Amino acid sequence: MSPDPLGLGPLPQSDSNDELQQRSLVAFRVAVPTNLFLVRDERVDDKGVDLALEVKAGDRFTNIRAQVQLKATRETGLNTDGSFSFSVATSNLNYLLNGQCPMYGVWIAPRNELRLVWARDEARRLHAVNPNWQEQDTVTLRFPRPTRPDEWGESHARVLREGRLHRQSHDALTRAATAAPITLGVNPTTLAVTAPDQASEILTEHGLAMISGGNAPLVLDLVRLLQNEVRALPHTRFIVGYAHYAQGDYFTARSELGRATSGRDQFDPVDRYVLDALLSGCDYRLGRIDEIEFRDAQRRQEGAAPPSVAAQLRLDRLRTEHLRAHDDVRRIELLTELRRTTDAIQAMSVGGTLKLEARVVRLYAEGAENNFAFLNGICRMQMRLGMGRTPLTPAVLSELAAVQGEAARLDAEAFRLIGEAQTLGHPLLIADALCTHAVILLGRIVDSRTQATLFGRTPPPFPAGFLDEMDRRLEHAARCFERAGNTEGVVRAAILLADWMEVTGREMLANQHLERVLGLARGMGYDHYVEQIEAALAGDSDYRRYTNRVMNPPDLDAEMAAMSDEDVRRYALDCLTSAELPAERLPVVERECFSARAICQEKMNWCRHLELFQDRRHQLSPATHYRTDPPRVGHCTLHRHQSGIEYPDWVTVITAFKSCYCVGCADRSPKPARTAGQ
Repeated sequence: MSPDPLGLGPLPQSDSNDELQQRSLVAFRVAVPTNLFLVRDERVDDKGVDLALEVKAGDRFTNIRAQVQLKATRETGLNTDGSFSFSVATSNLNYLLNGQCPMYGVWIAPRNELRLVWARDEARRLHAVNPNWQEQDTVTLRFPRPTRPDEWGESHARVLREGRLHRQSHDALTRAATAAPITLGVNPTTLAVTAPDQASEILTEHGLAMISGGNAPLVLDLVRLLQNEVRALPHTRFIVGYAHYAQGDYFTARSELGRATSGRDQFDPVDRYVLDALLSGCDYRLGRIDEIEFRDAQRRQEGAAPPSVAAQLRLDRLRTEHLRAHDDVRRIELLTELRRTTDAIQAMSVGGTLKLEARVVRLYAEGAENNFAFLNGICRMQMRLGMGRTPLTPAVLSELAAVQGEAARLDAEAFRLIGEAQTLGHPLLIADALCTHAVILLGRIVDSRTQATLFGRTPPPFPAGFLDEMDRRLEHAARCFERAGNTEGVVRAAILLADWMEVTGREMLANQHLERVLGLARGMGYDHYVEQIEAALAGDSDYRRYTNRVMNPPDLDAEMAAMSDEDVRRYALDCLTSAELPAERLPVVERECFSARAICQEKMNWCRHLELFQDRRHQLSPATHYRTDPPRVGHCTLHRHQSGIEYPDWVTVITAFKSCYCVGCADRSPKPARTAGQ
C-alpha cells in the first residue's frame, strides 16, 4: 500500500496513461490558434469525441465545429515515408464519421509532436484499399507529418467549408422534400397511433415531408410499430434512411438507403431524387467520395431533377433574385416570372406543400411591389407640391385607393396561407408565411409613418397588443425555422425581428437579436446578411438610413449632377406621371430634366451661384405644360446678372452666360457635396 502523507485514507491513484492524456490535451490547446478556433471539451458522456473545434469568424462564434478524437502515445517509430501509424477501433472511426468535420489527433510525447488527420480522408483511403474495412476490429490511421502553425488556417477554411456545405445540402433537401404530398397536421397528437396499418399509411403518404419538417424522431417511433414485411420494403427503408440521415447517423442511413435502391425504379420522381441526394450525402460524410465528387453529384442530380423539384428550384432562384433586385424594371419582370411559375405549379400534379410554398413566395413579391407603389404615390405627391400644384388629384387618389385595395387582398391571402400552413403542420411553410406577412406589414408601417412625417402629422399609435402579437409571430417563425433545421431561415427571422423592434423604438433589443446570429451568418457565408447586420449594429441600418434621408435629405444638386442618362430618363418619366401629362410630351420633359442636370453639374464644378431660369407660364395650363421647350436664361444669384436673350437650348445659354459674366469673377465658388444627415 502506498504511503498516506495527508492522512486522508485510501484515494484513487493516477496512472501514467491518465497523465499522458492530460499532457496531450494541454499540448493540443496550446497548439490551436485562439483567433481561429474555440476549443470545447466534449468528454462528458464520452463515446469517442474528446474535443470540438468551433470556428471563429473574427470575434464571433459560428457553431460550425470539427469533432476531435485525441490520442497520446510514447511510441516514436515512424514509417519509411515519415508518417506515423496508430491503430484505433473500427467502431471508434465509425462513430466519429457521424460527427461534424471529424478529425483525429495524436500527440507523440517523447517528440512533443502533434499530428492531425481528417477522419473522412482516412476512411476514403481505407475504402480504396479494402472496401470491407468496416468488418475489421481495428484499423490503422496514418498521420503524415507534424502539424505546422501555418496549417491551422487551412484547417479553419476546411471546417468552415464543410459546415457550410452540410447546411446548404440539408436546406436543399428540406426544400426539395416540400414537393412531397402531405395532407395531415404533423404533431405528436395526430401521430399518436398504435396500429401497424395506421403507422404504415402515415409513413407511406407523409414520411418524407414529416422528416423535412423536423419530425425524424416521430418517424422512427412509427417505424417500430411496423410489421416485419412492411419494415423490409424498399420505400420504408428509404424513409428510415432519411430519418437517420436527418439525425446525423450516416452509417445506419447508408445501410438503409443502400437496401432501398432495389426498389428505386418503383419510386416516384421526387423520392428518386431525394434518394440519390441522400446516398451521395452519406458517401461524402462517410469518406467514400471527396467534396469535389459530392458537388459534381449534386449538379448532376439537379440537372436531372423531376418537374416538381425543378419548379421548386426555379421558385427559390426567382425569390432570391427578386429580393436582391434594385432596378424597378427588372423587379417587375421577376414578379411576372414568379406569377407565371406559381400558376404553372398550381396546375401541376404535385403535393399541396409545393403549391403552398409557391403562393407564399408570390405573396412576398406582390407585397413588396405594393409597398413600392405606395411609396411612389407619396413621392409623386411631393413632386406635385414642388411644382406648386395640388397633390391630391383624382389620379393620385385613385392610385392610392388601388394600393389600399391590394393591401387588403394581400392581408387576406396572408392569413389564408398561414392557416393552411398551420393545418399542414409544416414548420418551414409556417415560418415562411409568418415572415412574409410580417415583411408586408413592416413595409406598410414604415411607409405610412413616413407619409405622416412628410406632411407634418404625428404618426398614429400602434393598436393595443399589436407589438406583442408581432413579436410572438416572429419569434414563433424563428423557432419553426430552427425546428426544420433551416439555418438561413433562422438568420432571416432574427433580422426581421430586429427590423421590427427598431421601427417600433426598441433598438437595444433589436441589437441583441442581431448579436446572437452574426457569428452564425459569418460562419455560413451569408455575406448579404452579414453586411446588413454589421451596418445595423454600427447604427447604419436600412431603416436608419431611410429615415435620415427623409428628415435630412441630401443635397439634391449633388444627387442630380451625378445622375446617369438612364437615371435622368427615369426621373423624367416620374415627372411626367406626377404632372399627369400626356405621353407625347415625354421628349420635352426629358430635355427639361437634362437641362436641370447640366445646371447642377455647373454648380458643383463651376460656381454655386449659377442658375438656369425659364418662363414658367406654360405650367399654368395643362394644354401648354411642357408642350414645347420653354425659353431659358442664365442667372447669378450673388451678383444678380442675367442673360439678355432667352433661348431654349440650355448648353448655348450656359456657355454664353459664363463667357459674359463669370470669366475673371473672384467670387466663383464650386458647391461642396453634402450627404444625407449633414
